Amino acid sequence: MRWLSLLAAVIVVLFAASAARPQETARLWQDPGPLASRDLFWGNGSQERAPQPPFRFVQENKKGSTPKVVVTDARGATWSVKFSSEAHAEVAAARLMWAFGYPVEEMYYVHTGKIDGARGLARAGDVIEDDGTFWEARFERRDPKFVEGAGWALASNPFAGSKELSGLVILFALINNWDTDLDRNQAVYAVTTAKGVEQWYIADDIGASFGRFDLESPIKWNLAEYRKDKLIASVEPDAIVLNYRAYGTPPTRIPIDHARWFAKMASELTPAQVRRAFEAAGTPPADIDGFVETFMAKLRELQSGLRVRLLVLRNQARRIEMRVALRRAEARVSEHLLNGA
Repeated sequence: MRWLSLLAAVIVVLFAASAARPQETARLWQDPGPLASRDLFWGNGSQERAPQPPFRFVQENKKGSTPKVVVTDARGATWSVKFSSEAHAEVAAARLMWAFGYPVEEMYYVHTGKIDGARGLARAGDVIEDDGTFWEARFERRDPKFVEGAGWALASNPFAGSKELSGLVILFALINNWDTDLDRNQAVYAVTTAKGVEQWYIADDIGASFGRFDLESPIKWNLAEYRKDKLIASVEPDAIVLNYRAYGTPPTRIPIDHARWFAKMASELTPAQVRRAFEAAGTPPADIDGFVETFMAKLRELQSGLRVRLLVLRNQARRIEMRVALRRAEARVSEHLLNGA
């Protein structure tokens, strides 16, 4: 009997340890509240948290295809700094994703500045001058409480079949983000809290946006190319099919209920808010109107596609009603003829 008591004690201890262990929660989206009240210039950041010069060089980041360095600013904050046209595209895309409730890294566009101590550079030497001067940069500030995890794909994740994942695909199509390979979308894990581990799935490489996908030579941050593609390829009775092409063959067939859920959110977004997102990204003044109008036109196309689908269903219902009415009329005529006979 003593061994039974010992076994019971072990079970109690294991159960208590399991109960005390924080539970992990996977998240892709959080309710943004009323979209019309969101400030798309600062997004999930603020003027107080923006990078402050002077900037001091820490190291060069040679990963990826664009030049990047790590710096600290006057407040001691650490920033990942990316250069090239992706600086514009990534900030604008991040502001729009944040507006719809999808988590993004805190980032800012800095038109020009100087990085002290930037020496012995490889790829970054092409964009940082000898005296440390740089132009057109995206400063990304990562919360030290977050730990980066493994990569994830649009086609393989815990959210398959959810409206939130469909909404992300629609948003990617709206901004024409074509860099969607498995290792390009990273999961970011928050620290353990009393309530558990918040496991946020974040698309954190969104700089290849606002252009056009071509398998041989895809284009990013180009207004003329961004204007070329329509959003909708076709409308089916139970789905909207997106005209969305990217690496990794993203899903393009969006269930009607999911598209309607996203469109309802999008109906609250104003052109003035979208303009603020592109202003935050340092968009050249001559291009701002074009980017705003194109993005809003794609949103209207989504709304139009849903209305077309509704009209198709109504017409189908009318045809069914007419057939039923005709059959009833034929039945009454037949009955009258039989009774008359």
